[in-house]
Amino acid sequence: SGRLRDFSGNVRRRVFAATLLGWRLPTDEDWKKLEQTLGMSTSESNAIGWRGSYEGELMQQKDGINLRLCGSITLGGSGSYLFLRNAGDYGFYWTSTVDESYKKSTAVYFRRIRYNSSQIERDVTTIADESLMGMNNKYMGVRYVRDAK
Repeated sequence: SGRLRDFSGNVRRRVFAATLLGWRLPTDEDWKKLEQTLGMSTSESNAIGWRGSYEGELMQQKDGINLRLCGSITLGGSGSYLFLRNAGDYGFYWTSTVDESYKKSTAVYFRRIRYNSSQIERDVTTIADESLMGMNNKYMGVRYVRDAK
């Protein structure tokens, strides 16, 4: 749909509703399986950072997965407002996999695709940014999956 969702509230509520219909938020493992199906090696799919040789392009093809370059919403300026970043240049997508090594706050794996790039990024981010005004949720794209029966 191209809409951006925050992880802590919106994504989890929608995942619950989607689960009733057989859909769920993909795990980091789901993304790695997709990347491997598109040609990425297992060792490369396990790496952090920009990886792949053409998988990012395949994920953006309109007759394929059609991931959109929806950008993200994060804190802007001094932390007093939310800012739409990189729309049209990057697409950021949540996974449901929490990185347990982060102790200060909740952090999850995500994927990022880039306009005119053949690679896809795998990394970890916190689900919110801290400012003088408190915690502000980050917003990224969501792509649901359904298990084959």
